[in-house]
Amino acid sequence: MLDHPLGNGCGPAGDPNAFESVLTFAPDGAATRIEMRTVFPTKQLRDEAVEKYHAIEGGQQTLSNLAAYITEIVRKGS
Repeated sequence: MLDHPLGNGCGPAGDPNAFESVLTFAPDGAATRIEMRTVFPTKQLRDEAVEKYHAIEGGQQTLSNLAAYITEIVRKGS
Protein backbone atom coordinates (compact mmCIF):
# COMPACT_ATOMS: atom_id res chain seq x y z
CA MET A 1 0.00 0.00 0.00
CA LEU A 2 1.27 3.48 -0.87
CA ASP A 3 -0.15 6.74 0.45
CA HIS A 4 0.55 9.83 -1.62
CA PRO A 5 -0.43 13.15 0.01
CA LEU A 6 -1.32 15.90 -2.44
CA GLY A 7 -0.64 18.80 -0.08
CA ASN A 8 -3.18 21.52 0.49
CA GLY A 9 -5.36 20.72 -2.49
CA CYS A 10 -6.81 24.18 -2.70
CA GLY A 11 -5.48 27.62 -1.86
CA PRO A 12 -2.12 29.01 -0.82
CA ALA A 13 -0.16 27.72 2.17
CA GLY A 14 -1.69 28.94 5.41
CA ASP A 15 -5.15 29.33 3.84
CA PRO A 16 -7.68 28.41 6.59
CA ASN A 17 -10.02 27.02 3.90
CA ALA A 18 -7.38 24.78 2.34
CA PHE A 19 -7.95 21.04 2.30
CA GLU A 20 -5.68 18.03 1.99
CA SER A 21 -6.16 15.11 -0.38
CA VAL A 22 -4.46 11.73 -0.07
CA LEU A 23 -4.40 9.04 -2.75
CA THR A 24 -3.92 5.49 -1.47
CA PHE A 25 -2.76 2.79 -3.88
CA ALA A 26 -3.27 -0.82 -2.73
CA PRO A 27 -2.92 -4.14 -4.56
CA ASP A 28 -6.23 -5.83 -5.35
CA GLY A 29 -5.45 -9.14 -7.01
CA ALA A 30 -4.04 -8.37 -10.46
CA ALA A 31 -5.36 -4.81 -10.23
CA THR A 32 -4.66 -1.76 -8.11
CA ARG A 33 -7.30 -0.13 -5.92
CA ILE A 34 -7.05 3.65 -5.65
CA GLU A 35 -8.79 5.54 -2.87
CA MET A 36 -8.93 9.33 -2.87
CA ARG A 37 -9.62 10.91 0.51
CA THR A 38 -10.02 14.64 1.04
CA VAL A 39 -9.98 16.19 4.51
CA PHE A 40 -11.38 19.65 5.14
CA PRO A 41 -10.61 21.77 8.21
CA THR A 42 -14.33 22.02 9.10
CA LYS A 43 -17.55 20.12 8.48
CA GLN A 44 -19.02 23.31 7.03
CA LEU A 45 -16.31 23.53 4.36
CA ARG A 46 -16.73 19.82 3.57
CA ASP A 47 -20.50 20.19 3.24
CA GLU A 48 -20.07 23.23 0.99
CA ALA A 49 -17.66 21.32 -1.28
CA VAL A 50 -20.10 18.40 -1.50
CA GLU A 51 -23.24 20.47 -2.06
CA LYS A 52 -22.01 23.47 -4.04
CA TYR A 53 -19.12 21.98 -6.02
CA HIS A 54 -20.26 18.31 -6.18
CA ALA A 55 -16.91 17.15 -4.79
CA ILE A 56 -17.90 13.49 -4.48
CA GLU A 57 -19.01 13.26 -8.10
CA GLY A 58 -15.92 15.22 -9.17
CA GLY A 59 -13.66 12.80 -7.31
CA GLN A 60 -15.39 9.81 -8.89
CA GLN A 61 -15.05 11.42 -12.32
CA THR A 62 -11.34 12.09 -11.71
CA LEU A 63 -10.70 8.46 -10.74
CA SER A 64 -12.76 7.22 -13.71
CA ASN A 65 -10.73 9.41 -16.08
CA LEU A 66 -7.51 8.07 -14.56
CA ALA A 67 -8.72 4.48 -15.05
CA ALA A 68 -9.58 5.20 -18.70
CA TYR A 69 -6.18 6.82 -19.25
CA ILE A 70 -4.29 3.88 -17.71
CA THR A 71 -6.42 1.40 -19.69
CA GLU A 72 -5.55 3.22 -22.92
CA ILE A 73 -1.83 3.23 -22.09
CA VAL A 74 -1.89 -0.51 -21.37
CA ARG A 75 -3.93 -1.18 -24.52
CA LYS A 76 -1.36 0.68 -26.66
CA GLY A 77 1.50 -1.05 -24.90
CA SER A 78 3.24 2.22 -24.01
